[in-house]
Parts: sequence; C-alpha cells; structure tokens
Amino acid sequence: MTTSEAKRGKATGARGREPGTQAAAPPAREESGRGWLWIGLSGAVLLFAFVLRFYHISLRPVHHDEAVNGVIAMGLLRAHVYKYNPTHYHGPSLYYFLWLAFKLDGWLTYSEGLSTAVIRGVTAFLGAATVGLLLSLRHYLGAWGALTAAALMAFSPGAVFVSRDCIHEAPFVFLTLAMVMALWRYYETASPAFLCLAAGWAGILCATKETWIFTAAVLPLAGLGVAGVVAWPVPDRRWQVFRTEVGRYLHWGEGRRAGRRILSWIGAFALFLAIYGAFFSSFGDNFPKGIYDSFATFRYWAHTGATDIVHNDFTYLYWLARAEFPTLVLGILGMGFALRRRNRFAMFCGFWALGMLAVYSLIPYKTGWLTLNILLPLAITGGYGVAEMGRQGPPSRRRWAPLAGIVAGLLAVSAGQAISFSFFRYDDDAVPYVFRDTRRQFPQLVEQIDRIARRAQGAETFITVLNHDPFPLIWYLRDYPNVHCWDFLAPDESEIVVATNRQAAGVQRGLGDRFVRVGDYLAFPAHLAEPYMVLFARRDLLP
Repeated sequence: MTTSEAKRGKATGARGREPGTQAAAPPAREESGRGWLWIGLSGAVLLFAFVLRFYHISLRPVHHDEAVNGVIAMGLLRAHVYKYNPTHYHGPSLYYFLWLAFKLDGWLTYSEGLSTAVIRGVTAFLGAATVGLLLSLRHYLGAWGALTAAALMAFSPGAVFVSRDCIHEAPFVFLTLAMVMALWRYYETASPAFLCLAAGWAGILCATKETWIFTAAVLPLAGLGVAGVVAWPVPDRRWQVFRTEVGRYLHWGEGRRAGRRILSWIGAFALFLAIYGAFFSSFGDNFPKGIYDSFATFRYWAHTGATDIVHNDFTYLYWLARAEFPTLVLGILGMGFALRRRNRFAMFCGFWALGMLAVYSLIPYKTGWLTLNILLPLAITGGYGVAEMGRQGPPSRRRWAPLAGIVAGLLAVSAGQAISFSFFRYDDDAVPYVFRDTRRQFPQLVEQIDRIARRAQGAETFITVLNHDPFPLIWYLRDYPNVHCWDFLAPDESEIVVATNRQAAGVQRGLGDRFVRVGDYLAFPAHLAEPYMVLFARRDLLP
C-alpha cells in the first residue's frame, strides 16, 4: 500500500463496515488507454455543455423575470444602489454576480457591459460549471458513472433551457452541488477546511433564493435515510449503529478532540453568517433591515406558494417523464443499485432526489425551472446506476459496448429535445420549461422603436410606456434615459408611445391626429388578456 493509499484508508476506511452492510465497490482503476478515452469523452461532454448553453444565447427574447433581474443589476452598476426586496425578485447574490459580469465585460470591451448576452452568460456559465463539478465525482461514482452523470446534465433539455435564462435557478443548483460535495468531503476527512468551504457555499446559496429552506430540510433527512439503511440489517444493534452513523456526519469526539470540533463548527457558522449578512445587508448599506427582510420574505412566499401557478401533485413526474425520460429512468435504476450495494453517497443522492420531488410536488406552486433541483441528484444516481450495470457479472463477460450504445441513444434523445426546446420551440407553451415567455415577434417592436428614435432625438427620444408592468420592454430600452412608465397619457411630452391592446383605442383618441398607430406586436402568449403591445409614433417621425 502506498503512502497516499494509507492516508486515504485512514480517512475513509477507518470507519469500518458496520455489521449487515455491504461495502461499496471501489471504482475500477482504468487502464491507461481507457483513462485517455475518459479524458477525451469528458472534454467533449464539457465542450457540448458550454456550446448548448452559449450558442446564440440572445436568440430567445428576454422574458419578464430576466428583464427584472437585468434592470436591478443595472441599477447596481449605474447608481450603486441595491436593497433586497422581500416580496419579489428572490435573493441578492445573482445581482452581484451580474454586476461582476458587467464590470468584466466592460473592462474587456471598453463599454458599459450591459447586454442580454452578458446577463445570460452568467447563468449559462454556472450551468456548464455544474457539469464540470459532476465530472469530479469520479471517486464516488466511478469514471464512467461520473461521465454519465455529467452527460445527463449537459444534455438535459431543462438544464440547457434554464441555464440560458437569467434567473436564479442555474446558480442555485450549482451552489447546491458545490455545498454537498464539500459536506461529503468533510464527512470523509473531518477536515475543518471542507466544513468552512461548505459553510461558504451555503451562505451564498441562502442568498440566492428562498427555496434554500427546502434544500436545508431535505439534505439532513437524506443523511438520516442513509444511516437508517445502514443500520437496518442489524436487528440487535440498529439504534447503536444508527447513532454511530449519524455521529460520523458531525465528527463529534471526546476531550480535546471534541473541543476542536466545536470550534470548527463555530468558525464555519460564523463564516456562513458573515456571507449571508453581507449579501442581504447590501454589504452594510441596508443593515439591519436587509437581514430582517431575508426572514420576513417567507411570509410572502408561503402565500405565493399556495395560490400562484397551481398544478396537481403529479406535475413534476409528468414533466420529468415528458422532457427528462433518460435521467428519470437511469436515476431510478441507480437508486436500486445504491440500496443493493449500500453505497452511502449514491444512497444519499437517491434520498435527496426523492426528498426534493416530494417537497416540490406537495407545494401547489409549480414551475418548470424548479425541476432542476430534482434533476441534479437524479443525474448523479443515474450515473452511478450505469457504472454498476457495467460492472455486473465476471470481468470476462462484461459487455460495455451494448451498454454504452444504449446510454448514447438515451443521451441523443435528450440532446435532440434540448436543441428543439432552446432553439426552435422556445416560446411554445407546450414545452414544460416555457412559462409566459416573450414571443419571438417582440424584437420587431424594439427594432421599430429604434428606427423611429433615430429620426427623432436618438437616445434622447421621449418614450412613454403605458403599462403598470413595463417588463421586459424596459430592459430593451435601457439606453434611452427619457423613458417614462406612466399610468396616464402625456402626449405633449411624448414622441413614441407604447400601450397594450386593451388600451389602444383610448390611447388613439387621446393622442389625436398627431400620432399614428404604427403596428401591433404579439409580445406575450395569445391566451393572456393583453398579449399585444401597440406602438404609436408622432406622425412627423414616420416616412
């Protein structure tokens, strides 16, 4: 045994195997040729993950929530002002990520850095980085298991679609995986460094979206589930084995060792509070109100979760079966193998997936992007399941080629759906991940406004938007300083007026003959009450 193997045995093997449990088979060590094959395939998967998320990233018109996030980050960039709003817009971390992206892009291009590609680039990068983290799970899933898990997320229709949105979900999923990996390394090594790393990721995760509370409830329950499975085969010592297993998660010791462990947890918790408080207090500018609001928000979201966007309890299973069938099937198979082999990490991910599915299914509020929280652990167990299927039977009779062909076929199905959803059907309401998205005709409205503005005062043109909710248009008009979003009409001050189809007739009467109705543009789903935006312009500005 080499020195490195001895150290690893001391860190992980010293726990021993509890009576009645079966040790997980260690990942097979690849031959040098297979090692190079794995590296090449991993690079290809990571490359495709980036291409699917970044190619033509501005193709789909920005929708309402993206525009809100972009405008908030723009205010942070231009006015250096941000205050957490507990009733809307989720956590603050995304806006600071966007601010950094604006700064970096501005430094590289000598511009302000504001563009749709930049705001979406942040979430696309973190979505692709999630695939990279999955590739690093080789020690737990085996080489081919980690590769499969990464490929399932790389080609997932939902993961690709949502990563191309400037919303909080892709960063949230990345941070969740990073935190889980750090926690598991702490479980293996008892190193305070991994505990502090997990606390840091947890602080940013909690500052990203209020749904962290569900993740914080499910992950410990998943750990308890693993402890229960490990203890179950020992009828006479179940409670003792269960307590021992739970104690290993926390690494409590005795005497001086216990003191060091307590100090480690105190230091990690202090780091968590510092990061959490920094984000929610706007780095001190909104202290202590921002901290209070970070807890007050749960009153609002409890109401929203019970009344808005209500679907039945089986909606996520239906969406997974429709859009993520390969990940769902392989994930379920992986759970079975994990229970059979007593692989702690794979069992943990299986319970994690089941817990997230149960929590989000029981809440009436359901949206397609929340599916990513279920997809992530499903992809991990799916990768483990593929690795275990490949290891069935004696080495001389293992047939990797047929298994690889089946997995490649399933991945091709996912990749085809990902391309269809993200590049062709991105405003089709039949797609589970499309939710009142802006229609593809909307950019024609923006282009027409730009053409008319060039005949008026250029960027100084006075534009009135008659809509109580001006998003996403306000994002596209970010370079026009004289944009007014009013509920009343001021024709003497306006050169361009944008109204909804319900307002159009009254606006035409109010504007009189000096203005012309330039056109009606489908901006939102046709089944909504106000799907069209109507453009009016001063007559003398038209050819």
